[in-house]
Amino acid sequence: MLIQTILLVGVVVAGVVGARWPENLLVPALVIAIISGAAGLWPAVSAFGTLGKSVSPFPKPPATAELKESGVYGLVRHPIHGGILMMSLAW
Repeated sequence: MLIQTILLVGVVVAGVVGARWPENLLVPALVIAIISGAAGLWPAVSAFGTLGKSVSPFPKPPATAELKESGVYGLVRHPIHGGILMMSLAW
């Protein structure tokens, strides 16, 4: 969990202080960012809704957790991680 937090902080810092897009690419970059952000937000939020009280930041699920095979988990195995990656790309 510590490494994930460090990486997410790195993404935020890179987005704030990183290189800027050239003027002629600002609009296409913004369009791509909006699309990839929305594409990442949907599976992440949907996965949290599907998991409910079974959500945990730890690799081992809670003892009361059930294997989810419906909703977004019927499409991909790790929708929260995939969603975070897409939102990081958007940022």
